[in-house]
Amino acid sequence: MWLWRAAAWSMGGAMVAYVILAGSGFFIFRWIRQPANLPENQRRGAIATLATVHLGFGILMVLLILFLLAIGIVGTLGHFGNLGHSVHLPVGIVTVQLTLMSAWSAIQILQGKPWARQVHLICNGGIAIALLLALISGWSVVQKYLP
Repeated sequence: MWLWRAAAWSMGGAMVAYVILAGSGFFIFRWIRQPANLPENQRRGAIATLATVHLGFGILMVLLILFLLAIGIVGTLGHFGNLGHSVHLPVGIVTVQLTLMSAWSAIQILQGKPWARQVHLICNGGIAIALLLALISGWSVVQKYLP
């Protein structure tokens, strides 16, 4: 039972991290493109602070998603002896792939590659859908394990 509690907290944490990432990413993009009504040094400081928050929560989200994958594999193998009992597995794998691709594209953005921003945004849109599908399909999976 502790494994499923860890999964629930991790999924909640991943969703909170996603919302914080979306918000901080929006303001970083906005303040870079359209300067806020701040002096230049304060604007650059705000962008740097938000970028640090964005990076930290991005790392946290990747770790939480990988932890969820590990919990899913270990828990399912431990309970059923094999994988593939629901649509939750492919949804989870797609979520992991999108998250890792988003992290990879973020590294490309930091290296100054302009094409990476669009890849990053597309992946993040996919992550929103994938997280919602993982939440829905995961809820039905967890019901199988409860007494």
